Amino acid sequence: MRLSVALSTVFAVVTVASTPALEQRVVDAAITCISRWGANKTTLEDIAREAGCSRATVYRLFPGGKDSLLRAVVMSEVSRFFDAIDLRLRGAGSLEDLLTAGVNEALLRLRSHSALQYVLHHELPALLPGPASPAMGHVIDVAAAFTAERLRGWLPEARISPAADWVVRCTLSYALIPPRGVGQDTHEAWVRTLVRDLLLPALSPAVPPTPTRS
Repeated sequence: MRLSVALSTVFAVVTVASTPALEQRVVDAAITCISRWGANKTTLEDIAREAGCSRATVYRLFPGGKDSLLRAVVMSEVSRFFDAIDLRLRGAGSLEDLLTAGVNEALLRLRSHSALQYVLHHELPALLPGPASPAMGHVIDVAAAFTAERLRGWLPEARISPAADWVVRCTLSYALIPPRGVGQDTHEAWVRTLVRDLLLPALSPAVPPTPTRS
């Protein structure tokens, strides 16, 4: 349950701050260990060995022990994830381009994150006990808030919040259950089709039908 607690705590109040070099080294070591053995089986001794420091050093940096370190891991990866998406969104010339770049980057990063994939495949019940769990709710809330800020200026204000929620839920569903037959070389084209055929029609204001005369 430790990783679930870490997710709930971190996503409840997200603040992105710089991490000192040694702390970041320990965080990166923890990610490497989780990629190999999962969050539940990874010990502080494993992480200290991977980081090239003592167990006492890890405790000094993260006084709360493993739970504190897992919170730092989640915080670090959330920051990296959103920074990477922001970088891809720069220069988008249309809402279609914005959504395609964002959804494509999010899906590729979520699927290529070895630690996350290990947890999802082997420790999913502990991480996300159900779609209505507090941890999943916090994930959606934070991602939707991030998405809403990037949609501002592209959609009417009243539509931004529900649109952001819809985009996040759609992206998460494809991240958890990838589409069949879509390879790395065709992924962005598939995402653009998804955006054009499904997301944009749902986000755009409905156009009333033109009255016809009989």
